[in-house]
Formats: sequence, structure tokens, C-alpha cells
Amino acid sequence: MICSRYAAPVLALLCVALVPTIIHQYLGLTVEDGRKAGAVGWQLAGLSGRATPRAPGGISAAYQSHDWIERRFSGAEGQVTLFVARSFDAKRLYHHPENTVLHGTTLESSGTRHLPPRPDVPVHVLASSPGSGSDLALYALLYDTQFVENPYVFQARTSWKLLVAPRRPMTLFLVHDASNPPDTPLERTLAIRVLHEAIERFTSQRSSTGP
Repeated sequence: MICSRYAAPVLALLCVALVPTIIHQYLGLTVEDGRKAGAVGWQLAGLSGRATPRAPGGISAAYQSHDWIERRFSGAEGQVTLFVARSFDAKRLYHHPENTVLHGTTLESSGTRHLPPRPDVPVHVLASSPGSGSDLALYALLYDTQFVENPYVFQARTSWKLLVAPRRPMTLFLVHDASNPPDTPLERTLAIRVLHEAIERFTSQRSSTGP
């Protein structure tokens, strides 16, 4: 039994603990910014795009995504696949986002790079291990108006705010080139050109929540 003199503080703590549950599970409060994944368009880096035949159910469930696209862009220079997904469950996107999209492709992390023409965008690099293939995957994460370099630092900085505030969407941009020419500098790859142009197209949309 709780002593009566502790009843009020305990009740106050319980009420505080219930706030995140009420906001996210019962009310489901979110902030829509009016941006759409499909705004990246069908022409990127001089390549023409077409939708892939991927079934929508698996992606929607894996990423809890309310808005996503996957398009294959091809031309004389080669072919790359662009995946863009938006979700109010940020962890679904930043925790090994390649596992679902590139299931069956073995890649190793090669760190994070800042490359022209968008040095403000941290690009996460994944590639085949030497001698095992020529796959290259690049991805970037956008939360609200800020690009995320370290997801775990992001989580630490925003965890308390995310508990009590309506959720905002995170956006994942992922590009995969299954036949990246060896020894090509990353800043000159087709994948980075498609990634940067997709980001430019997406961020050029006016946000309904601010600049």
C-alpha cells in the first residue's frame, strides 16, 4: 500500500507517463507537411524512370510507410533503382533501411560522405565487399527540414520531444546500382547523381508546416 502522502506525486508521475501513450496510440497525432514521395518525377540525371513491380503490402508494413515509391531509371549510362519512403515511425527508416528494399543483396557499410553538389547532405554508403560484386547503394535521411548523419545521435536528441509532441515524417532516399563500374569515384557515380537530383526535386516542394 502507498502511503497517502506519496499518493499525489505518484499520481502525477503516472499522468506524465500516460501522455506519450495518449498522443501516439490513442490520438495518433501527426504533423503532415504536404510533401509527396512521387514528386521526385520520372526523369532524373538524364535517365527515364518506370515503376518497379514490387508489391506494396510488404513495404508499407516493414516501414509503416504512408507514402512511398520505387522507380527504376535507365539510359545510355546505365540503370539504377530509386526508393523513397516516408514514415512517422522514424526508426523503421533509419535502422538498416536496406534490409527490406535490398533483401538478398550483401553489402557492407563504407561510412558516411558529404559530396558535391550537396555537401550539406550526409550520404550513407553501402557497397559489395571487394571481389564479391559491383553493387553500390547510397541513402540519405531527412527529418522535417534537417538531414540526419548519425541516426543514434538523432534518436538521443529527439527522444524526449518525440514522446510528447505529434510525430513528423522522416523521408528515406535510397539508390541502388547493381553494376557500378569499379574504381569510379563516388562523386562521379550515376547513383550519386540520381540521389542528389531526387533530393533536389523533393525538397523543392513547399512544406505546409514552414519554409
